[in-house]
Amino acid sequence: MTSFKFPFLYFLTLLSFAFIEKAKSQENISSPSLSSEPLTTDDLSQFHPSKSTKWIIAGNISADRDQKNDLETKNGKGVLVYLPKLKGDKALETKLKHGDIDLNLDFLLSKSASFSILFQGRYEVKITDAWLSNANNAMRAPGLWQNLSVRFRASEFDSRGSKIKDAVLEQILINGQQVQGSTKILISEHSSFRTESETGPLVILGEISPFAIRNISYKIYEKDEIKLTDIKFKVYPGLHKNIDTLLSLKPKRTGITDSISHQVGDRKSQLVFNGFAEIPTDGEYLFKLTAGGGAWLFIDGKLVIENKGSRDFEKAFYAKQKLKKGKFPFRIVYSNSDECLVLHYEGPQIPWHSLTTNASVRLSEKFDPLEYKVRRRPVIQRGFMLKNGIINPYIVSVGIPTDKNSQGLNYAYDMKKFSLTTVWHGKYIDVSNMWTERGEKQLEIPLGARLELPGKPILAKKIPESSVWPDSVQAPEGVYSNRGYKLGHDGFPIFYYALDGVSIEDSFVPNQDRTGLTRLLKIKNPVETSYCLLAEGKVIEKVSEGNFSVDDKQYYIAGLETGATKATVYHGTEGDKLVVSIPAQQENSMIKFDIIW
Repeated sequence: MTSFKFPFLYFLTLLSFAFIEKAKSQENISSPSLSSEPLTTDDLSQFHPSKSTKWIIAGNISADRDQKNDLETKNGKGVLVYLPKLKGDKALETKLKHGDIDLNLDFLLSKSASFSILFQGRYEVKITDAWLSNANNAMRAPGLWQNLSVRFRASEFDSRGSKIKDAVLEQILINGQQVQGSTKILISEHSSFRTESETGPLVILGEISPFAIRNISYKIYEKDEIKLTDIKFKVYPGLHKNIDTLLSLKPKRTGITDSISHQVGDRKSQLVFNGFAEIPTDGEYLFKLTAGGGAWLFIDGKLVIENKGSRDFEKAFYAKQKLKKGKFPFRIVYSNSDECLVLHYEGPQIPWHSLTTNASVRLSEKFDPLEYKVRRRPVIQRGFMLKNGIINPYIVSVGIPTDKNSQGLNYAYDMKKFSLTTVWHGKYIDVSNMWTERGEKQLEIPLGARLELPGKPILAKKIPESSVWPDSVQAPEGVYSNRGYKLGHDGFPIFYYALDGVSIEDSFVPNQDRTGLTRLLKIKNPVETSYCLLAEGKVIEKVSEGNFSVDDKQYYIAGLETGATKATVYHGTEGDKLVVSIPAQQENSMIKFDIIW
């Protein structure tokens, strides 16, 4: 075996640390947004009355991922369930009517199930249980909650009723991964409508297998936007952190403009715009500012947003502001250090718009994707990885080869906490930020729909039954002793580490049917009772002996083997934990289970 030890984690250059913040912009990070409107599934009040008994409300559900048409319900509220064996209509229509809409919901499929959503009752998006069906598939296993996000833009018509713009599905995300970009769409054959319109209902259409939906939310948009008028500008010499300094300076150039752009001014100069902002409606607005130099926006004399003088034109600043409908004076001040001034906003029933022109954007350095292909043996790549917008610089990514009947399996492992952080099916990683030019950002980007795990150290000396499991290693320096990894004869890494006399070997291989990973933990010579965290989440449910659904049905733990020790689910105020106690003994302990998603 080949062995790798780390005297202090592993070596990171000072240059790499300098680019951690820069790397954040290279992945899709969930950005602040105004809140959506909920469409309740506590009852059927948001849907048109129907005599159908196929649609019911439940409090909880479960489905066997290996058995077709299996879906069991429990009494309660919050989950909309379709049961095809019962009598009635397959379609359920909302009272809500919409034009442009952003829709988000969670769905759970029984094995082989499918359903459709008809936007405006006309334009179909079909969801099918296609788990593990192709290399770029974003779907998870039947019986797990998944997420669907759709951005739909309706057909547009002129004053005479003639269509001037087709309906478009701008984006479809499944489990956070884009599966379709902007596409024109025609009326579905399943629609009861044969003509197009500016508005229409959402229709959920079931087929022959059961499924469930919850957490439906939406944003409906009108055609309103903020209009800037009577825009004048002044260019002042020099760059000034305090904008009050401009009161004592004479501008070197003034003029009138019809748009907002840093190009109106000069580099290394202060640029000021004044004019009027016509606010279309009362309500809360969210502003987003990116600029290469200090920037400020005032409306009606009040500071709306600033960037604290930042020159990082990749870093976005956000601010919410309640505005009244009407015409108000505005002022934008920009210290033009690096030729970038970008202001976006969204508002009540107003999608994201820009107050600045495209010419005012300074594009970040982008690289074409560079896939690290996994061939016949497992591959290992150290680097940085984003999780919830935060860089983890201690990551080892492992790619497992496919076979003829399956797609790839991949995971990321934290070499500081020695914990599993991320798993995904399909292709391995995009390394364009590591291997193109200087490779400064050192960012590994998974090429599949990732499942994020808590990533906490699994070994602890005491169990916090009613509180959160420790987020760091319980050792004086916050790191394990005798830590590193070695390669087995099959090329798979075996991670090893120790804590107060307890040593662990931790390894992952494809499970038998390659639907997930088999994790094997070998725990040696515990000198006193220790505890091992196998899973943590909002809710952990025991499906059957040795089988659990984790974090409110985000993934499965299957085939759990703990030998003479016992696995226990602890219910706490901060969620549930699946824990195995390792009693003091001379013999070695072994824990084995599958992670399936």
